[in-house]
Amino acid sequence: MCTLRSAIASMGGPSKVARDYGFSVQQVCNWAVRGVPARVILDNESFAQALYQAGYERKKQAA
Repeated sequence: MCTLRSAIASMGGPSKVARDYGFSVQQVCNWAVRGVPARVILDNESFAQALYQAGYERKKQAA
């Protein structure tokens, strides 16, 4: 398991991730601080798979 920041870096950095998956660079940079929203993971299966292949695992939140 790795941090989101390192997963994005291993995918080519924020600019490449934004370009490849149709996000803005600002969105991708914000995710490194705030985390990826669940709706983004659910709505973009190819992005989610690439993110998990890069070593990122979403933390489960307590209810």
